[in-house]
Amino acid sequence: MKAMMVMWMVVLCSSYSVAEIYFKDTEAKTEIQTYSRQHVKSQPVITYNVYDNQVYYAYVSDEQASIFNTDSPIKNIVVGASELLNISPEAISGQRFFTIRAAGEVNEFIETTLQVITEDYTTILQVILTPYKRQQNKVINLQDGARHQMVYSQKRFLEQEQVFQTKLNERDQLMSELLYNESISFPINQVIDIKDSKLDLKNVTIINQTYMFNIEFRGQDPVELEKDDIFVYLTPYQYIVLSEQKGHRKLYYPEDIVLYQNSRGLQCATLIFSVDEELRSQFYAQLYLSQSIIFDTKINLELLASHDDDVFDIRIR
Repeated sequence: MKAMMVMWMVVLCSSYSVAEIYFKDTEAKTEIQTYSRQHVKSQPVITYNVYDNQVYYAYVSDEQASIFNTDSPIKNIVVGASELLNISPEAISGQRFFTIRAAGEVNEFIETTLQVITEDYTTILQVILTPYKRQQNKVINLQDGARHQMVYSQKRFLEQEQVFQTKLNERDQLMSELLYNESISFPINQVIDIKDSKLDLKNVTIINQTYMFNIEFRGQDPVELEKDDIFVYLTPYQYIVLSEQKGHRKLYYPEDIVLYQNSRGLQCATLIFSVDEELRSQFYAQLYLSQSIIFDTKINLELLASHDDDVFDIRIR
């Protein structure tokens, strides 16, 4: 129990730590704040707030055209090496979109510069032709940075302050229940091998209707996960006479995902689910990290209770 409290103090009090498990952000309105090649590469949809004298990157392949949208009518497009790109439509003046595709087969990285001149602003694009389709940006939104920049008003500040305070209060409540032994931790220790790395589902910690699955990462190969692909099926069961009877299976998505390092320096992830009804002490858990990474385990909290009875069954004669 002491080890669990130490681990959760690290979870609740530490900041986000980037390590071998990482999540791709594929939300449709991803806004790239750091305009570097690495931030842009492999993002399906990106939105640029365009400012003067700033270079913006776009990855284009030869298999599928990339779509560029603008919030201002286009006057002209100037291409550094026109023989490398197919741009549509040909009559670009007055349009608010265009597509780019590599003119021929791409076997190596090739770069060229594009200047998109609209009525309100000019965008300088460094177009990178990539031989890898997975690195391509499918949709690139260009919008006037002067019109879309956030005005950080007092109202906005107070709203963000309230969100932050609510989050702190929720974590304080979890910490309090952990310290006062109001949680249940069931050991699982199920391991999935991914190339030369391992994902170990160590345990599930339950506080009222909050279910926290704790995963430890060991190895060198990175594991890429999509947040939208993570969910858990919980199915209660009970024994009637000599047979097992299952209840209704319910699907839950994580309310929060916390990445951190444990006391041994290994990266861990805690997936936090809010269950809308109290399960019985026996249930199945199918935890999906992706369509191919699935933990399937059977949990019986009554085993913990019987173990405690054995440990503390002290008789005095």
